Amino acid sequence: MRFLSIFTIAAMVATAFGSLFAQQPPANTGKDYAAEVRTTLYDFVKAYQEIPKTKDVFSPLQFFDKSYETDRIRINIEERVEIKADKYSDLENLFNMLATTPGLELEYRINEILEVYGTENIGYCSFKASYEAKRFGQVYIIGDETATYFFKRIDGRYKIFRAHFIQVRDRINRAECPCQLYRSQADESAFLAQIEFPTGTAFANKIHTFAFKYISGLHVIVVDGFYYHWEGDEKIVVMDNEVLGKRHPDAGQVIGKAKTNVQAIGIILRDHLYRKNCSAIKFED
Repeated sequence: MRFLSIFTIAAMVATAFGSLFAQQPPANTGKDYAAEVRTTLYDFVKAYQEIPKTKDVFSPLQFFDKSYETDRIRINIEERVEIKADKYSDLENLFNMLATTPGLELEYRINEILEVYGTENIGYCSFKASYEAKRFGQVYIIGDETATYFFKRIDGRYKIFRAHFIQVRDRINRAECPCQLYRSQADESAFLAQIEFPTGTAFANKIHTFAFKYISGLHVIVVDGFYYHWEGDEKIVVMDNEVLGKRHPDAGQVIGKAKTNVQAIGIILRDHLYRKNCSAIKFED
């Protein structure tokens, strides 16, 4: 979300407000509404990056109207375009996650204000920003974005009701990823792994199922329906199987060696499923 042209900003403003500007021209009151928009933005950023310390979700949420919607256009680290739309409820979930993630530190910096505008009723601000997230002192995520927030006055103060984000690339640091591993009581060859990994501006959790089986004379590891061949209980090879009509793109790839079930799970998580996120897998007690 770094480089947003003035033409793109103008187009977004026109779409967001339509004829509202024409119907409500700025009143000549002598008040600097643009400065108020800027101050509101900085006050929100301060409350936002302090969430992990204060555990106060209400302070940043109070800057948003419940009609809030946003869209994000992102070119990720694999150079694929992702488009995502969020609502107020998604914002609540994000802030709650930031407040409850242990050891989290968050820094969000506004590097440049591109354009700011305000009237007694509406306003907008476009800016470039960078962010950094740390977990227990270790940098997990570094990124840059260009954003435009749209404001309207509600009960005497500006609130954000719309936002646009354009992100060119996330720089996600590979780091040690904590993982809870559970063995099935009914089947000792079946495991459930819950892993935490950095993604975007936050952290995500995901659960995977692992089953160790012999199929047609082959020692196979089944992970969420995909198959890995464990050759002679050592080399782990991605198998060319189909799941839900999709062939595995990494078929035939040797991803590592393991001698035990737990080692095999760690290899598949670290060197295949989360190779862009995790430099190591830490199995927690």
